[in-house]
Amino acid sequence: MQLSTLAVLLLTPSVALAQGDEQGGEDLPSLEDAQLEDPRPFAQGDMEASLALGIGAGGSGTQYVLGGAFFYYVLPGLAPGVDVTVQSGSEIDTQTWALIPLKWVLYRSHEFAPYLVVEGGRIFIAGGSPDLWIAGAGPGFHLFSGGRVGLKAQLVFYQLFPSDRCEGLADGCSGYLPELGLSIAF
Repeated sequence: MQLSTLAVLLLTPSVALAQGDEQGGEDLPSLEDAQLEDPRPFAQGDMEASLALGIGAGGSGTQYVLGGAFFYYVLPGLAPGVDVTVQSGSEIDTQTWALIPLKWVLYRSHEFAPYLVVEGGRIFIAGGSPDLWIAGAGPGFHLFSGGRVGLKAQLVFYQLFPSDRCEGLADGCSGYLPELGLSIAF
């Protein structure tokens, strides 16, 4: 920090106090009187719900995806949550992904809010295939169109465990999960 910047930071409260005295002795409100509410989204105590729907076609036939997530912000911008996704299709066994994510919103805004997510959990596979563990992390963002409803997009890079159970999968033991969904912050 430069010396001139430090001087401005130190003198700013003094100027505000001097202006208050010149305007008839009005006092600045005390911290007890001031409202300390955070008007930005993703504040402490806020909640977020999201819904993902998808359909796709490829080498493993037609696939359908339905998912939902819920987050509770324990600190401004920091939220643990739960994420459940069911994936099924014409040529794959039904998979239920039960994940525990931790989201950190890097910039809290009503228009654009980028974040990082770290998650882990279990993949339950129907049809006699063994279940798997999953761990992953990646970036994402919220894009609001007004208010607190908008789009959520993220890309999570993951690793499946144990490796001897996932070697026969089409994507192997690691890969990425793109997600696009509707997000509601309240």
